[in-house]
Amino acid sequence: MIDEQMLLQLRERIALCRDFSPDERTLILDCMNLGDYSGKHEYPSQHMPGSSPWTTAAWEILDKLRPDALKSSDRFMLGGMIAGALQEMFKAGREAAAGITGKNTEIYAPQNPRGQIDALYAALSADDAGEGLCAGPIGEFGVAPLVVAERRHLPVITDIARAVGRVSKKTIRIVRFTLREDLETIEPA
Repeated sequence: MIDEQMLLQLRERIALCRDFSPDERTLILDCMNLGDYSGKHEYPSQHMPGSSPWTTAAWEILDKLRPDALKSSDRFMLGGMIAGALQEMFKAGREAAAGITGKNTEIYAPQNPRGQIDALYAALSADDAGEGLCAGPIGEFGVAPLVVAERRHLPVITDIARAVGRVSKKTIRIVRFTLREDLETIEPA
C-alpha cells in the first residue's frame, strides 16, 4: 500500500514526467485525489496488482477513478504507461545515486567560466515546519537540487519549481544567496 509520503513523491514525479501529455498528466494527478474504488475494477491478468511495485502503484492511482470513468482498454493502456514511467523515473534516480556514490559513473567537468561565483540561486519550499531545498528532474541527471550559479539559468529551475509547488501544495520561493565563506579547498590528487 502506498503511504502519504510515497504518494506525495509519486505526485511530484508524475507532475514532472515528460512521458505524458498535459491532459494525461492532469488525468493521472486527478485520479490520485479522488475516492478509493480498489477491488471494483478489472485488471489485465498479466499485470495484476502485486505483480510488480510499478503496476501496483499504477493501479493504486487508477483505482481512485469510478469504475465507469474509463473504458477498460484505455485504463489498461494508461496503467501500463504509468507503470512504465514510474519504473523509468526510479531507474533514473538509481542511476543518479550510483553517480553520486562513484559506481559506474562518468564525470561531467566542462571548463569553468571566468571569475568567482558570488551568488547562488535556489528554489526552496516553505511550510509550517520551515524551509527545504527543492529537487527535481534535470535532463539526464535524474533528480537534482534546484540550484544555479547564474541568474540567466533561473528559468530552468523556476519551471520545475512551479510544478513541485503545484504537486506538493507548498509555497515555493526562488532565492538568491550572496554571502560566501570558503570552508575547505580540495586539491586534485
